[in-house]
Amino acid sequence: MHQRYKPPRLSISMRGCSAAGKRLMAQDTQQLESIETPDANLFERIVFAVRQEQEVKQSRKLLLLFLTLLIVSAAILPFSYLFLASQWHQSGVSYFISIALENAKSFVHQWQDFSLSIFEALPIAAMVMFLVNVFLLLFSIRLFLYKRGAIMKYFKYSFI
Repeated sequence: MHQRYKPPRLSISMRGCSAAGKRLMAQDTQQLESIETPDANLFERIVFAVRQEQEVKQSRKLLLLFLTLLIVSAAILPFSYLFLASQWHQSGVSYFISIALENAKSFVHQWQDFSLSIFEALPIAAMVMFLVNVFLLLFSIRLFLYKRGAIMKYFKYSFI
């Protein structure tokens, strides 16, 4: 894989050199020949390592975002459900729906009035808050499952 460095042949005359000088030149030549040149793919490996480190950093950010979103939405979910249930009970929508189901003939004849009464009594704010919370919870779970490869890569490189 590594190529050995081959120095150019020098046309230096050794006439008149002492034995010690010749030994020193031979040692220098051996040292030059033992030097290995860098791998031809060194640049690609460096670029790959830098990209991999960037992906690990991005995975760390994604993991933090997913966990924060998941924890916050899971923590708020029971409170938003209780708020929706209390607002639903206070609004009397269940009363309108039960009357519409019991008296189907009168509901069919006066469906506009019944539907407007039901729509007026709906706890819209509580329903929106609950649905947004459920959407965020499902969205964070979906993103976690979608990006699990990147997140697992983060775990792989963070504990090595």
